[in-house]
Amino acid sequence: MLLAPVMTILGWFLSVLAILMSVPILYALSDGEVGIATGFFVSALGTLFFGGGLVLATRMETPGLSRRETFLTAVLVWTMVPVFVAMPFYVAGAVPTYMDAYFEALSGFTTNGASVVENLEDQSRAILLWRALIQWVGGYALIIFVSTLATTISMPGNNPLNQAIVKSTRRRLSRRIRFAVLSILQIYTIMTVSCIMLLWASGMDPFHAMCYGFSTLSTGGFTVTDTGLELFGNRFTEIVLIVFMALGAISFSLHWAFLNGDRRSYFDNPEYRYLMFGLVIGTGLMLLLLTLETDMPVYQNVRYALFNTVSALTTTG
Repeated sequence: MLLAPVMTILGWFLSVLAILMSVPILYALSDGEVGIATGFFVSALGTLFFGGGLVLATRMETPGLSRRETFLTAVLVWTMVPVFVAMPFYVAGAVPTYMDAYFEALSGFTTNGASVVENLEDQSRAILLWRALIQWVGGYALIIFVSTLATTISMPGNNPLNQAIVKSTRRRLSRRIRFAVLSILQIYTIMTVSCIMLLWASGMDPFHAMCYGFSTLSTGGFTVTDTGLELFGNRFTEIVLIVFMALGAISFSLHWAFLNGDRRSYFDNPEYRYLMFGLVIGTGLMLLLLTLETDMPVYQNVRYALFNTVSALTTTG
């Protein structure tokens, strides 16, 4: 097994992560929170030192990834990256112990959405943004690794993007990964920006819109308040969240295929059909339960049934 390509990918991942820490640093400085900005800066330096060191140490090695190296890369990214993601949470004082910080980082990066950060309303905007940002990055990484791993075990199935990745080159898996990264990043970014802009247009303030845009497309579900009541400020906000939670849960290979001319990509895919079937059945059952157990108007029952069903089935929470 060749470790050089694995370390190169891990190094670049950490280096990009260190650069992303500059975003919450700017927010902390704009809010006059020098201590928190310093915590992020120290974390960024440590992450960049480690990631850059890996890149430099393997810069002369250019072998492609085999199946084993691809699986090892996935394991190391999901276990090692949260170690560095957790640093700002602990250094900035958002959580009392590093174990709590690692839990928060792992939960966000894997888009599970469980949180140990308390009193979100009292937390720095830099911390809240970092929580949302790591979900967005983790959601993107998950899409990439699923697509790439599917090709390494020769299981493209009827997945249009995976088939394209396999055909893109038969000699080096690294080129297939590059193809998947660039193809999905464009779609993922466009959808995220669209979600943010629509949430902003619905009446949400720009910062909340950005955080919820990141957590919605990734289906991670981190909120910026303990109650999350800002999600139900108006119906337009709910509609935007429902649509983009569903889009985030659908395979991005289907989005890619649709945008590349295959207008039946969704309907020909069983995964999409099962998801839609589950949403319809789940909404119907919850609507029946709310009708029997509450005295709310019918339109309110429909709102809550649809929103909660989509939130649950897409694992956004």
